[in-house]
Amino acid sequence: MPKGDRKVNQIKSAFLDIQIKNDVNEVSIRAVESWLNCNTKDGMSLMKLANLLSKRPSFKMVRRERKRGTTETESFWTMPENMSGPYGKTATREGWVVDRGHCAKCNEFLQLNQDALCDRCYIESTRLV
Repeated sequence: MPKGDRKVNQIKSAFLDIQIKNDVNEVSIRAVESWLNCNTKDGMSLMKLANLLSKRPSFKMVRRERKRGTTETESFWTMPENMSGPYGKTATREGWVVDRGHCAKCNEFLQLNQDALCDRCYIESTRLV
């Protein structure tokens, strides 16, 4: 068994359990961390979890939210082969703003401003005719 496969299988179990219980198609990284810490022997740190999610093609980041006035961020992930879309259509939480996600105009996954537009689309929308 390749390195990390047992942990990846535990993460997949967490995703599917959270999806079934909460009826969602994208999962907060902190919810996965909490599930792993409660339901596995060793648990997992947030940094190791983020590292495993970012390096595996079976997981995809949907959006990242930032708490207003702070540097605290939280990312939302999905497993495209097990969780059906649409992704990133969930309303943001009170006091949080999406700082990385799909642009409202071009639908590319980029850094966003407060209007949910990437820099290129924002510049185009503010250009005088």
